[in-house]
Amino acid sequence: MLKINMILEYATQDKASNMFRILWFDESWVILSDIETNRVPFSRVKKDILSEIKLGKANIMTIDPFENINYELSDKYKDKLEMDWILIKDLVEEVPEIFSCTYRNKKIREIAKIRGRSEQYILSLLKKYWCRGMTKFSLTNNYKNCGGKGLERLSSSDKKRGRPRKNPVETGEGKNISEIDKRNFNIALNKYYYTTSKRSLMMTYELLIKDRYENEVFNNKEIPTYNQFLYWFNMNKSIKKEIISRSGKKRFLKDHRAITGSSLDGVNNIGIMEIDAHISDTYIILETGESCGRPTVFICIDRFSKMITGFWVTINSSFEGNMMCLYNVTRNKKEFCAIYDIEINDDDFLCEGVVPNKLYCDRGELDSKNIEEYAEKLGIKIILNAANRADLKGTIERFFKLLEDHIQPFVTGNVNPNQQRGDKNNQLNARLTLRHYTRIVIKTIVYYNNHYVLQGYERTLDMINDNVSCIPSEIYKWAEKKYGNPMRKVSDWQVQITLLPKAQVSITRKGIKFKGLYYSNSRYLKEGILIEAGMKSLRVKISYDPRNMSKIYIHNDQRVEGYEVAYMTDYSQKYKDLTYEEIILLFDSERLKNRIDEKENKAAKLKLIEEVRNIVDNAEENYKMNREFSPSKIKQLENVKENRRIEKSRIQSENAFDINLDQMGSDNLIDSNDFHNAEVEDFYKIFKEKG
Repeated sequence: MLKINMILEYATQDKASNMFRILWFDESWVILSDIETNRVPFSRVKKDILSEIKLGKANIMTIDPFENINYELSDKYKDKLEMDWILIKDLVEEVPEIFSCTYRNKKIREIAKIRGRSEQYILSLLKKYWCRGMTKFSLTNNYKNCGGKGLERLSSSDKKRGRPRKNPVETGEGKNISEIDKRNFNIALNKYYYTTSKRSLMMTYELLIKDRYENEVFNNKEIPTYNQFLYWFNMNKSIKKEIISRSGKKRFLKDHRAITGSSLDGVNNIGIMEIDAHISDTYIILETGESCGRPTVFICIDRFSKMITGFWVTINSSFEGNMMCLYNVTRNKKEFCAIYDIEINDDDFLCEGVVPNKLYCDRGELDSKNIEEYAEKLGIKIILNAANRADLKGTIERFFKLLEDHIQPFVTGNVNPNQQRGDKNNQLNARLTLRHYTRIVIKTIVYYNNHYVLQGYERTLDMINDNVSCIPSEIYKWAEKKYGNPMRKVSDWQVQITLLPKAQVSITRKGIKFKGLYYSNSRYLKEGILIEAGMKSLRVKISYDPRNMSKIYIHNDQRVEGYEVAYMTDYSQKYKDLTYEEIILLFDSERLKNRIDEKENKAAKLKLIEEVRNIVDNAEENYKMNREFSPSKIKQLENVKENRRIEKSRIQSENAFDINLDQMGSDNLIDSNDFHNAEVEDFYKIFKEKG
């Protein structure tokens, strides 16, 4: 168990030292050297040491603190090492006698007399030899510590350190930098230099003098020079801190961080993909010729093969673009390209009917609950990249550059980064529609997947042996044949339904309520679920397509598909076939109109209250004026029925119609000579009497 040169470490705190090197041992005794103090070797009982190791009081160290001795020596120090080794090389071979104090002192005196060196020096070499590993190079000193490189220069007096000035009488002798000066330097650097303002060191020094040494300047006292300030800055500067504080952490991580890996680290097969978007530098127009801004290109790419597996070109929202791009990974690309009048072969766009195992994406629309079901139900692991770290998706960024290189030289209507006031707006030069631009993207992807040679792609040994070209589709086909396709097979409808946004909604008597709209289906009506919802609270999870809100998809675990469809009820039919954004605009318009009406209503209501109060006050005044003539309380309540009859008669008398037939035109008058029937004449008499 014990070995020569082994180091034992003790965990007890009562020892002055706790690390000892084994120099020699036999069946009973062990000779140890204390490697932390300047002691000569001593002996201990072997049985005691073994017991301490067994009980855990002593541990065997696996790392020797002196094993990394620098053997690169100059000629001067090599000569010194040889001379020191000659002094002790015969002594260290006389084991174990050399560990006896009497024998050792005798031999040291003999060598000291022969070599002309002191006994103390020879003994110090022996102790260094035993403590530091018992090799020839144990005698070397720690030359790397000589000179105090990087350490602060100190002086024992107030004398100015450094080279004296040529004309100290006129310019002054200068001053040593004190702790107060160092603190002022740090304050100035943090306040003026380590900021996004990006001031120079000279400007920082001048602001330091203005803030901290203005009085000394006016009083002709010594102040720190710019060279001293620069010296202390270089002594304590951190490149990482300087870049982060002046340019930002995101810029540091993107452009200055240490690069120790590659995009293929941890990727050994197809199926791990990344998705990203790019706003094109080309303006597009509608079919009618009006400008509609710049399109956004969404790309999904396989990390191992660098092959593009899905894409989408749109001017709509970010979530919709990501959703359609992920769906495009699964779609039949030949059928999709035919929509844009482009014919491709099945081998031109290989990925179809599968979903990725892992998906790397930015913290945007995919960083939400909307994508959780897509990941869970289809077995995809979503990995979110850090914000503003385009370097983490270098392959996609390279393709976006390739796309722009294949578009900008040939079309007009590109973004002009150097546009000045008075220059023509390049949007007026746009000629491509969204369909045209999409066709260019398809052509570029087909070229990239099947012909583009990846620069800097590190092929594996298997790829080198199989002579695989650094072309995305070739790498994809080789990996699929070599390792198999690990991606999961899925159907179109399954991807579509899981990509739709989800919501938890309430059920009411009017139907399933979502964003002010109501939906239902035959099962809800047949089973009386809507009636039940009127008596207790019911909720259900749905998926919806924001591009057409005519129907929703209810999550139903009882069905094989897991979903059922619900359609708009008659109550919400006016919103049929509208998009989510259009419906929200209508709702906002209605709410705005109601707010305006409510404001007018409040003003009218306040006016009504004022008028009612005036009438009541007037009635109160009239009552008080006529109070002395009013009957008693008993009389007031005695003849209520008679009072009602009198008041009723008065009201009828005041409101009876008084029709004056003479004021009517001659054409409208009734002539009795025109009636020969007795019944008509009788009716006329009655009518006239009533009038």
